[in-house]
Amino acid sequence: SRLRADMLSAGLGQRVLSLLVTTPTPACAAPVLRRRARTRRPTDPSLQARFRQLNRELFEGRLPALPVRLEAGLGSCLGKAYYVIERSGRLRPTRISLKQEHPWTERFLRKVLVHEMVHAWAYQTHGETGHGRQFWKKMASVGYPRGHSWRDAGQHERDVW
Repeated sequence: SRLRADMLSAGLGQRVLSLLVTTPTPACAAPVLRRRARTRRPTDPSLQARFRQLNRELFEGRLPALPVRLEAGLGSCLGKAYYVIERSGRLRPTRISLKQEHPWTERFLRKVLVHEMVHAWAYQTHGETGHGRQFWKKMASVGYPRGHSWRDAGQHERDVW
């Protein structure tokens, strides 16, 4: 598209989307342009193993092997899925970051990781950013329909869309 071509020519090829955990802020509510990753932390091996397992279970192994990192300083965001816009205009997912400081429960970590993986899937498969139609169709198909919450959700297991 014209916007993507303009972004590429301006050197703005990397974008970010996020899952909100508090009232949306400009840093989380809208895609944020980035030139490079903010950190160079090593990938957490247990997160990589979860990513590979969920990729096989929910995406038929079709997602690329993305690095998944715990990252400090994501603000009110629990996770972010990054992508680059290739010269062809296609979106290519590049990595996933999860908030290091969050007191994760097993089921909520899975939900947030799946959420970010669905963003990566939507980038790659449909060229869709944000929480669009294809994103929500896939989220529902993997067990987390729009507005999903657990009856017994703990204090740190709630999200705001």
